[in-house]
Amino acid sequence: MTKTTSDDCQKGSRNELFKVRTVTAFVTFEDSDFDGGEEVLKSKIHDTAGAIKAIQEKLENGDGDGGYEVQTVRIATNPFPEYLLGNNHDDNNGKLDIDNVVVRERLKAMDDCLEEHGIEFVSLGPANCPETTKICTEIVGLASGRFSTSVQLPANDVALARVAAQTVLDNSKLGNPADGGLANFRFCVANLGPYVPFFPGAKSASKNDNPNESFRIRFAIGLENGALLKDLLLNDAGQSIANILPPKKGSSTSSSNSSFAAGFADAVRPIQTICETFVKSWEDDSSSSSTASLEYIGLDASFNPSLGDGGSVAAAVEVLKEVPRGFGGAGTIAATAAMTTAIQTRLPGNQNEDGFGFGIKLTGYNGLMLPLCEDQRLAQLASNGKLRMTDLLNVSSVCGVGIDTVPVPGDANIDELTSLYLDVAGLAERWNKPLSCRVFPVPNKIVGDMTTFDSPFLVNSKVLSLSS
Repeated sequence: MTKTTSDDCQKGSRNELFKVRTVTAFVTFEDSDFDGGEEVLKSKIHDTAGAIKAIQEKLENGDGDGGYEVQTVRIATNPFPEYLLGNNHDDNNGKLDIDNVVVRERLKAMDDCLEEHGIEFVSLGPANCPETTKICTEIVGLASGRFSTSVQLPANDVALARVAAQTVLDNSKLGNPADGGLANFRFCVANLGPYVPFFPGAKSASKNDNPNESFRIRFAIGLENGALLKDLLLNDAGQSIANILPPKKGSSTSSSNSSFAAGFADAVRPIQTICETFVKSWEDDSSSSSTASLEYIGLDASFNPSLGDGGSVAAAVEVLKEVPRGFGGAGTIAATAAMTTAIQTRLPGNQNEDGFGFGIKLTGYNGLMLPLCEDQRLAQLASNGKLRMTDLLNVSSVCGVGIDTVPVPGDANIDELTSLYLDVAGLAERWNKPLSCRVFPVPNKIVGDMTTFDSPFLVNSKVLSLSS
């Protein structure tokens, strides 16, 4: 008879420490999908909605070890200028001639079809020039609140950064100012590749990347797992940075193993098994009416907070002995760098002679998520004057996610906002890492004021300065 140890019980209970925040499908739309009564568009949405809801059901039922709570299913598309503008053309000045009537008609056609299939969260991919960036306010302002979008900002593109800054200010004026300008919950500025499952920066690849590919549904998983991070740091890392990512060979405490990474891999591996098994069954199902192929892209292994008790990522980091003065103080960057490196280098690939590699397929950010108004401890630190915008930007240099859900003054200076976006894009390109920036200019609020958001997804915090 096999003896059950306390460690076995601990690992077996870890399903309760995290949730599946999103099952995100990535699809490609084309201009021609809107021809002939939008029949091709409707077919693509029908097949995609069916696939991700079936995946949701499989995850909720589990694989013999209990199921997972799946909070949302979502769809992300290729960049919206590739299909939303209609037969646009360059005018005599080389600028896009955009017909806003066509844009609104196509948004409504998509919105109606998505409503019919019960899909509440859809990212339309990014704008990538000043002309299309101006459409973002139209997208996030749609009454259903279904659509998210972003701006793909290359480093040093000052003109585009400034238009993006004006757009976020325009977005903040949508709806009732008393609601806090939260249209920007569905908008960010980013420097990202495709297949990040988290919104609002999520996008599929451009249709130009695979012009001859038949319709294909790719999907990825994102987690809500602040409580899991705390458990890993306490029990697998022993509350020390040295055990998150052991020192390289030749140091006084060198080791090839990382029980932190191993514990994380053990916790999420069943999700990968469920997803890969589902893909195989989809391919083998000759009775299916769908002609779309299906591909599991992977897991975004980022540590992502919840607003529930014990769900803060910042509070989890504070259990480490090397972060004695709390998140944002000395040791924070070292801890964040160790966790991010452990995720990105230990989880993927097959195990090699150094004991590295746990076979987890990754996509997306794969870092430490620090959304200020989605993390109770971060909001508390900011409200107590112990966390500034520059602190968050510094941590972003090693965490692989960026600036997120940070309230800023409603009359934010456009030059400062432009510079913040350029900082994030510069970091992303210099270090070849995915980063995004989502800030909330809050109407009628100045630096130091408390926000008054009335949202189940956000906690209130003090408004931060853009430049300190």
